[in-house]
Amino acid sequence: VAPHKAISKAPYKVVFNVHSSSTSIRSVHFNDHIKIVKERIGLKYDVDVQVVTMSHLSLVEQVDLVSGATILVTMCGGGAVTSMFLPKGASLFVFFNEKADKRTGNAMPRLDWDLLNNLSHIRTHWLPRPQRFGTKYEGPRAADFEAFARLVEHELDVVSHT
Repeated sequence: VAPHKAISKAPYKVVFNVHSSSTSIRSVHFNDHIKIVKERIGLKYDVDVQVVTMSHLSLVEQVDLVSGATILVTMCGGGAVTSMFLPKGASLFVFFNEKADKRTGNAMPRLDWDLLNNLSHIRTHWLPRPQRFGTKYEGPRAADFEAFARLVEHELDVVSHT
C-alpha cells in the first residue's frame, strides 16, 4: 500500500465509517447519507460505496481501504485519524456533535481539529451533526441532507476534472 498516491478514476470510492465509536452520541449509521450517494450521486457518477466500521479492521486493512478512497465520511474521533492515509486530492467529511453533551461531558472536536485541518494533501469538511438533548431533537433536516449531497457532488466534480 502506497499512501498519498493519486486518486484513481471512476468508479470513485466513497467510504462511510459507521458506528466508529462505542460512545452512543458518536455512533452513527449514516443510512440516509449512504442512500443519497447511491441513489442520487450515483446517477451522475460511477461510485463504489463502501460501508465499514474501522474498529473492526486491522490497521493494514484501514490504510489499504482509505488509500484508495476519493471521499471518507466519518464522525470525529479515532476513526477519522486514518484519513491521513487518503490519497492526494481526496476529501474528508467529518461529522461532529455541534453541542456538548452535559450527561457524558463529550464536547466539540478539539483534538481532531488541528490535525485534520492541517493535512495539506486532502480537503477537509466539517459537518455539524444535530442531535438529541433530553427530549428535544434538533435534526438532521432536509436542508442538511441537501447540503451533504451538493458537497459530495462538488467534490466529485473537482476530482473528475483533474
